Amino acid sequence: MSSTWVQSPRHTPYRRSGRTGLHLPMLTLGLGRGARGGVVALTPLVRKALELGINSFDITSPYHRSHEFYAEIRSAFSASQVRREDFFVSVRIGLGTGPLPFAGFSSRRQILAGIDGLLRDTDLDYVDVLYLHRRDGQTPLAEATTALADAIRLGKVLYPGLSAFSSRSLTEANAALATQNTPAAALQVSYSLMDRWAEGELLEAIDQQGIGGVACAPLAHGQLTTGMGRGFFPPGKARATDTLTQLAAARGQTLEQLAISWVLRDRCIASALLTTTDHSHLVAISQATNHTDFTEEELAALDACCPIPTSANPPTPSTPRA
Repeated sequence: MSSTWVQSPRHTPYRRSGRTGLHLPMLTLGLGRGARGGVVALTPLVRKALELGINSFDITSPYHRSHEFYAEIRSAFSASQVRREDFFVSVRIGLGTGPLPFAGFSSRRQILAGIDGLLRDTDLDYVDVLYLHRRDGQTPLAEATTALADAIRLGKVLYPGLSAFSSRSLTEANAALATQNTPAAALQVSYSLMDRWAEGELLEAIDQQGIGGVACAPLAHGQLTTGMGRGFFPPGKARATDTLTQLAAARGQTLEQLAISWVLRDRCIASALLTTTDHSHLVAISQATNHTDFTEEELAALDACCPIPTSANPPTPSTPRA
């Protein structure tokens, strides 16, 4: 990688990921395939992200290994002339990632071979966070967590992460990682105004265990995107987005900005994972990181519009952690 890149004076704010030493920018940009499965031009998108101070990138590996996709990844980082130590890379390995069988998807072989293949395909020396994606009932948890710890000892990964784990599985996996002096640094969790299931046990668990949360799908897979239009949603959700748009306008925000600000209102969420290929969309959303404060009245209105599932049973539904 070239070392001539100079960091932009604009910075996306950082947050500490749990009680680890890892600090992540409050926005992470997902680098994946296009909406129809095609390879998108990533170089201008990565350059725009870096210009905005968004220097955290999550690589979503295609199920079928794509030489074109990885070539685009290599080109994006190389053309941006960014030093490796000046940006973050995270990746998931597990169910549905890479050319893996569904059986044994978190086996030692799949984790270590998967990270080797990704490093080879992307020309990266290491990744910052490797997420074990989903609990695999056919693989002993100790085998999977030992493989994560070994990837760190081999210098291929800096921090272990977990993705799509329940609170119970999270606690068990983190305890196993801690015995090897590699406790989990981050948990990827689906979380948005339209998907609040994590409030309660799961967010409490990551807070208590000192793990940073990374909010995936904060725009609810397009439900919280203005451009989708009313016809895209069932009537109830269409009405909810109308109300949310009005609440956002009262805060001087767009619907998308409100959605990002809201998931980041809780300090246990270190970063929001955004997937977009629209530069103007990226610019607009980046402004949400500076407006994560909410009044009690705003939180109450959002709770009324997007109620918390009763199964979540949060102890303090409207009060974000300090």
